[in-house]
Amino acid sequence: VATSADGAKLVAVAGFYYVWDWDSYVGDGSIYRSLDSGTTWTRTSAPSTNWTCVASSADGTKLVAAAGDYYDRGPILISTNSGVTWTPTTAPSAYWRSVACSADGVTLVAAQGWSGDLPGLIYLSTDSGATWTATFAPGSTWSALACSADGYLILAAPIWGRIYTLPYSGPWRLAAAPPRPWRGWESVACSADGTRLIAVESWPGLCTSGDSGATWSRTSAPTNSWKCVASAADGARLVAAADPNGGDGLIYTSSNSGATWAATSARSNSWTSLASSADGTQLVAVAAIDPNYGGDGLVYTSSTSGVTWAPTTAPSNTWTSVACSADGIKCVAVSSPVDMFGWPGGDGLIYTSSDRGASWAPTSAPSNGWSSVATSSDGTKLVAVAKPYLGRSLTNYAGDGAIFCSADAGATWRRTGAPSNGWSSVASSADGSKLVALTLSYWNGGGEGAGEVFISTNSGDTWAPAVPMPAADSWFAIASSADGCDIVAVGDGVIGTLRSPTPAPPLPPSPRLVIERPGPNSGLSWLVPSIRFVLQQSSDLHSGGWADVATSPTLDLTNLHHRVLLAPSLGSRFYRQKQQ
Repeated sequence: VATSADGAKLVAVAGFYYVWDWDSYVGDGSIYRSLDSGTTWTRTSAPSTNWTCVASSADGTKLVAAAGDYYDRGPILISTNSGVTWTPTTAPSAYWRSVACSADGVTLVAAQGWSGDLPGLIYLSTDSGATWTATFAPGSTWSALACSADGYLILAAPIWGRIYTLPYSGPWRLAAAPPRPWRGWESVACSADGTRLIAVESWPGLCTSGDSGATWSRTSAPTNSWKCVASAADGARLVAAADPNGGDGLIYTSSNSGATWAATSARSNSWTSLASSADGTQLVAVAAIDPNYGGDGLVYTSSTSGVTWAPTTAPSNTWTSVACSADGIKCVAVSSPVDMFGWPGGDGLIYTSSDRGASWAPTSAPSNGWSSVATSSDGTKLVAVAKPYLGRSLTNYAGDGAIFCSADAGATWRRTGAPSNGWSSVASSADGSKLVALTLSYWNGGGEGAGEVFISTNSGDTWAPAVPMPAADSWFAIASSADGCDIVAVGDGVIGTLRSPTPAPPLPPSPRLVIERPGPNSGLSWLVPSIRFVLQQSSDLHSGGWADVATSPTLDLTNLHHRVLLAPSLGSRFYRQKQQ
């Protein structure tokens, strides 16, 4: 049900659905209206369907109604004459759960529920429903919308999780990614400037963004059980590897930002991580020991952008992550003493190479449950993070959940002051000063919770938690631009981006002053704005001297306009609105 601002005009929509227990339909699927505050009701000419939501302009003349359920998609219709006639819009048919409308009926917003192949998006119209555009809101089952009178501020609530706002006013932005992947996002990489992003789903494909994560599209890469990805500095040359458990276990490359992909000559393996030089010619791939799927636990390199691959002298290990310098000469790889299922795996050491991966040597870092590693562009500043988890055949935890840093290419390591945590991923700026570390679930005496991001701006000396992450079941991987200002994280069906410093949200629209003549005195009116404005006056438009108008405005409930009556003036009088 919806109402005009003064409560005189009402509109109500009914469902039309089958109840199995009663073996009959419930509801007539009609739209009714009342022009006398609900005393009498009239069935409108709207078609009979499963209407779910309706909204009204302040004066009750412009209406928007939407339909649909989990099984049958429905349309969005509008009326410009208080429901006498209804017109279909160009909005897609969907499972619409909620609609909202600005006071003048110009701004409309509609939210879907998640249903089958529908991702549950929010659509916006700024021309009274003539055209509709999908917003950047994440796919969800939305339950409610609200809109300010001027259409500037929109609130959206899903059936679980957080409340979202448009315009975006927080630090983390949830990206409008493609429909929710079947098994969640596994890995993410970005170009040096942070504009080109690539995220891999464990099923079914790879997705790229060319606008810093604002919009995403699936690439032509084959359906696979994708595991990890890396990007060259320009975001054009990409490399991605699949898991043999559910996929083909091969490594694929792209030279055109993901438009086309080709399988390389690398053998099928239990790949866990990839790294790329800045120009994309030098590649490093590490695998885990996995006898079930042929994982040999070796480190492979390519100096031909992935055309040919060769195993290195690194020992067979449960490798979890690898990184390399911008020129590909210095490499670092970390391992874990247990595999992902808790069985004994590798030695849990950190290895480095200074000859493009030809030879490897263990460093002085302690054995740990290392999960991720990152390096500065020159390969001198390294950061490695660990997870604390219990191995099945061990009596204590395989890792201490620490973050270690090195300022001399891995020759020496120091434990930072970061809290012990379930660290899953880490990224570094090009100069190694700005670090970001992500938790799969925080570790507090064995407890688990939502993922967190910690940021260091002094090469790991101190760490501070970033603002709360968006709601997600789990977060898996994180990547950073070269300057450390653009961060992207992927999780269980969610992609989030963070810009530091946070850009300011767009300014709200300034209220338009309307000159009215209700009687002997002139009047000014304006639509109720989203933020506070004060009415000012001056006798000279050019010399200044603006002063607040002493008369307090009254609220017209028929159209949600503020109104001020003005006394006659002997000379010119100018008026303006000033934001407070």
